[in-house]
Amino acid sequence: MKQFLIIILVLMGSTSGMAQEEGSIAVMTYNIRYNNPTDGEHAWPDRKQLVFDVIKRHNPDLIGIQEALHGQVKDLESALPEYGWIGVGREDGKKAGEYSPVFYRKSRFTVLSDSTFWLSKSPKVPGSISWGACCTRIVTLVEFHDRSTGDTLYHLNTHFDQRSELAKAKSAEIINKTLEELDPENYVLTGDLNCIQSSKPYRILTGKEGKLYDSHELATQSKGPDYTFTGFEGKAKAGHIIDYIMVSPGINVLEQHIIPHADEKNQASDHLPVMANIIY
Repeated sequence: MKQFLIIILVLMGSTSGMAQEEGSIAVMTYNIRYNNPTDGEHAWPDRKQLVFDVIKRHNPDLIGIQEALHGQVKDLESALPEYGWIGVGREDGKKAGEYSPVFYRKSRFTVLSDSTFWLSKSPKVPGSISWGACCTRIVTLVEFHDRSTGDTLYHLNTHFDQRSELAKAKSAEIINKTLEELDPENYVLTGDLNCIQSSKPYRILTGKEGKLYDSHELATQSKGPDYTFTGFEGKAKAGHIIDYIMVSPGINVLEQHIIPHADEKNQASDHLPVMANIIY
């Protein structure tokens, strides 16, 4: 029986969001900004509780995190004991460098398989880098068994390069190829793609040859700002959405929510989290 993935959006200030249909799944993508001591008042030790609070308040079932260093992953693990997680450091496939981990609600999901591949000419080589990218980039791929429905769901989580347009386009092609080879029925991609909707990488993922649909475009209702990157002290640009939840064909997106900062003086991250809903 064909599974339909619906992405639920949880409204700001509530613990479970809008009325949730039986079997639905709340999904979040969140670039939490790496632990950079030079961030001053925005350094991780001074804002990590704000990140925890955002996640707890919106109560997602699946979370794609970007830019987390190993210590930040462990902080999230301690603060969110109801979640398990999958991921590795991008520099060595172990603990070095940024992770793109997938956090999942343990009461709902069982991990069937997981892997990490590098967005490079050598996807299986840890730390590999290509096409003028400024940083090593990875995709975390997890196959879940959903205890509530008995169905299978694949979750891909990634963070594209911020400098090389060629690297971003090639990264999109690798994701399309991966999905073509896997040929799963139900899947979701979360990530900071460092590109806007008019860009070539976005078109590769969502165009005629693409394997994904932007939840923002599918949603019957979208809420929140029309940008996801704020840059702490910087002024957000209207229309500058670079963080996405994308889904497999046939998915009905009820609502998407770009979650604004609760307090502009105490920002949890330099990115806004995005949430959306799935029903099987």
